[in-house]
Amino acid sequence: MLTTLLSSLKSASLPSSCGVCAAFGRSAVCEDCLEQFAKPRHRCSTCALPLIDTAQKRCGACLTLGSELDSCHAAVDYAYPWDALLQRFKYSDSGDLSAQPALAKRLALVMHHTAGQNQNLAQALRDAQRSDWIIPVALHPERQLERGFNQANAFAQALFPNHPHIRNDLLLRIKNTAVQATLPRDTRIHNLRGAFIAAPLTAHLLKGIRVTLVDDVTTTTATLSAAAQALRQAGAHQVHAIVFARAS
Repeated sequence: MLTTLLSSLKSASLPSSCGVCAAFGRSAVCEDCLEQFAKPRHRCSTCALPLIDTAQKRCGACLTLGSELDSCHAAVDYAYPWDALLQRFKYSDSGDLSAQPALAKRLALVMHHTAGQNQNLAQALRDAQRSDWIIPVALHPERQLERGFNQANAFAQALFPNHPHIRNDLLLRIKNTAVQATLPRDTRIHNLRGAFIAAPLTAHLLKGIRVTLVDDVTTTTATLSAAAQALRQAGAHQVHAIVFARAS
């Protein structure tokens, strides 16, 4: 399945230069950049933080504090060159969003490339395909209006093309928090308390089921955890997460 998806992404109608080094070629991200910058890393199974000890399954924070997530998987670190690619994906200075679908496909290509070398990530993608619902992390309506689109939804659509169970109507963000990226984890958790709710009209669809949250990047998993908590309160039995990049 991963080979088929990777092949379809490479053959899709995408810009003819690499999204990282701008080298001319047929792939959205060239093989050299994938080989150099998208090497798989051993990560905590519940927050995707890189771990040095390959025998360790969870980081110290997750072991001590627990997690709202049953699992969390990331393709790459939020570092050069992926941080710049994500910035181009999330923000359009000109207001022209026509490039966003192609950029989302580039992210999906990198995700599937990494999964081809990482059994845990590959299994997470297969499991997500079998989830009852795939839920892009919701933006507050004001933020989405300002940005023009929800980058988590664009990434989910590119990562799981034509998947019938991607839902944007199950999770609502009701608290428009300020940019959280530079804040410590405790502050982020405090700010995000009550930021999400299960959508009242569709909350019954969450009872006893497995969901997979999708987002472009996570810094401390505080946003993912707040979203997972809202879904669990509505009755979700398992909440997993897949992100493109994890800050470390």
